[in-house]
Amino acid sequence: KGTLGIIQNAPFFGTGLGTFIYYFPIYRPLGFNLFANYAHNDYLQLASELGIISLFCAFYIYFLIVKKGITTYLVSRSNFKKAVSIGAAAGIVSILAHSLVDFNLRIPANAILFTILSGIIFSLRARNEKPERYLEIKLDKIAVYLVRPVFIAIISVWIIYMARFVVAETILVKTNLLETKEQIIGLNKAINVLPENSEYYKKLARIYTNRASISLHKERDLLMALEYYRLASELNPMDGWARIGMGDISLYLGNFEEAKNFYK
Repeated sequence: KGTLGIIQNAPFFGTGLGTFIYYFPIYRPLGFNLFANYAHNDYLQLASELGIISLFCAFYIYFLIVKKGITTYLVSRSNFKKAVSIGAAAGIVSILAHSLVDFNLRIPANAILFTILSGIIFSLRARNEKPERYLEIKLDKIAVYLVRPVFIAIISVWIIYMARFVVAETILVKTNLLETKEQIIGLNKAINVLPENSEYYKKLARIYTNRASISLHKERDLLMALEYYRLASELNPMDGWARIGMGDISLYLGNFEEAKNFYK
């Protein structure tokens, strides 16, 4: 129901890839207070993030994959090709069916399996089967010289970012099961490595919020949590969970009007 609300407000192009987790709090059904990072329906989530147009494109791609597997099965004279093509097509259909009730293709293992099965289907072709037509893009030498440095720059930035992300996550894994103080130190180190990741600030806010329930300095910890939620919201203005966190902290501190504004 909440996902349909997102689609209704951004039907054609969606809210952007990977933004479901941030927009869902705005549209979640009344009384639904659990954290939800996926819609548990790949098709609805795809439509909410990239729009209905992208959903139809995805359906067309799925149709071509299954059609190719069935076509090879029907026209091939090789029992081996028949068995492999229909088996791979059945695997694709089962993955797509499972995606109706889960975030199936967002699980790396399932996405890799889907890709392998698709590759197997398109690598098999019967002798009397018509060859598939593929989109081919040809660039002249000038275009290649212009595109290549841009591509290299993008890949380099991505590699640097991923290296920093791995270092930051490694720090968190080492401190995850330690005492609260060590966890706070670990998160601050992770922030120093990757300061643009708003999730680290939210994790710190949650730690301070939890510590406030048993701390002698309850108000100080709550104010620290409020500050980290604020930083997370500044880094990612789309993040509804950060605003909900600020609303909760304001409520704990007795600032009811301020909490009401954050919730709105």
